[in-house]
Amino acid sequence: MVNVAMHAAFDEILESLVANSGVSRSVLASVLVRAMVVAPSDVVRADIAKGTMLGRPKALNPGAVSKAVAALLDDGLLSEEPLQPDNRRAGRPVKPLHLGSSSWALIGIKIVHSLSKPTALTGVVMTLGTDILGERDVDLPRDVTFETVAEHVAALVQTLTDELANDEADPGTVRRRILAVGIDVASHVENGRLIGATHMGLPVDEDYDLTTPLEELLGLPVVVDNDVNNLAVREMYRSKYTERDIALVAVFQDGVGGALILDGHVYRGGGGMAAEPGHQTVQISLGRSPQSTHELRGLSGFSAPCHCERAGHIDCYAVPARILAEVPEATSFAEAAKMAGRGKSGKLTRAGWSFMIGGQALGQGIASIINVVNPSRVVLILPSDLAPENAPAGAAAAEYLQAVEEAVTKYSFSSGAERARAGSDMLTIDVLDESEVRLAGATSAAVRAFDTFISHARGRDECSVDLGLAAVRSIA
Repeated sequence: MVNVAMHAAFDEILESLVANSGVSRSVLASVLVRAMVVAPSDVVRADIAKGTMLGRPKALNPGAVSKAVAALLDDGLLSEEPLQPDNRRAGRPVKPLHLGSSSWALIGIKIVHSLSKPTALTGVVMTLGTDILGERDVDLPRDVTFETVAEHVAALVQTLTDELANDEADPGTVRRRILAVGIDVASHVENGRLIGATHMGLPVDEDYDLTTPLEELLGLPVVVDNDVNNLAVREMYRSKYTERDIALVAVFQDGVGGALILDGHVYRGGGGMAAEPGHQTVQISLGRSPQSTHELRGLSGFSAPCHCERAGHIDCYAVPARILAEVPEATSFAEAAKMAGRGKSGKLTRAGWSFMIGGQALGQGIASIINVVNPSRVVLILPSDLAPENAPAGAAAAEYLQAVEEAVTKYSFSSGAERARAGSDMLTIDVLDESEVRLAGATSAAVRAFDTFISHARGRDECSVDLGLAAVRSIA
């Protein structure tokens, strides 16, 4: 599906850059990518040409880099520091470069929803180099649906834009242009459309185009994507890991999401739903749980069906909401996580059993991803209550982590589990607390919007227009 509005807006910028630089769109994109990987730090032209910040350095012609940088500086997509000594190498002084300038900004919006209802929005406006210029949280009226949320998103974008203009209203200051708006939503998304699912409040045989009404309201390019795919795009531009084949698995309050970075770029599959671990069916034997006669306070425990109305999915076991429902003596997930995992006899407590079941389910799902994709690293994104530093031996949360690792080892084929641990004894764990999810989603959505501009320059975005460019299978 061709996104005509986005295609036209991005093409106008790129055609001007090509005309002013004399280099291809691909070279321009490569320069921006290399600046993005080190952002918000600065970078010198020599390192851009050598590609030293990339997992697999790939050289660019220094002359082409100089031409591209000159055009990008002129358009404000890069900015330049004053001449200064080069602390990394002997020779002439350098003018370090930063991604972005006071000419441009990105906006990211996180749509928060509870089951079938959008409940809140978190928005950020930030520089191309990821410095946050402003942010705002908005609670939505109770009658808002996914069919009507666009007008509320547009209103928040306008508020962020107006506040930015007021903050930078010094005489002679040129108002920033918004390059694009990114939207983050915990949903199956294909080419900007929310695909129907029972837990989204959309019939399973229908979908909803969120992109078009937003572009009509805003007059700006809009990029809508799944929340964990957006986190993967953000991860792709970090130099934190050198591997180019990474699986991300994220445990949220009531769902488990996933994303794949394959050969250096985010892989979404044929319909936008690659790596959806939460809806994998797993084999879990609940047996006779400790204190199984406890009333579960009306919350959905392990035996309740998934949000999608099917049973036995990872989302039925591995998430805080389900685990807490199985520990009726706890008033919060944090309290449940700190409870003793085993009694004096060594037998599992109710809390320990509940966390173990959740970990078993998640580990089986991760093993399935390992067996199909064979990633060089699995990054497990967990709330802080499940982080190793907050789950000491003896705590119920420690049973979760141990069960994950044991299931990954048990159900992964051959050396898959060893490879996925990337030389460590356990999977890589990143912490993303519930309080951080909204801001992380908004900032990742903004990065995703910028990534789409770069992908468009390479002819690799959703716009099915033949630009005569060779497909480039990495972010380099």
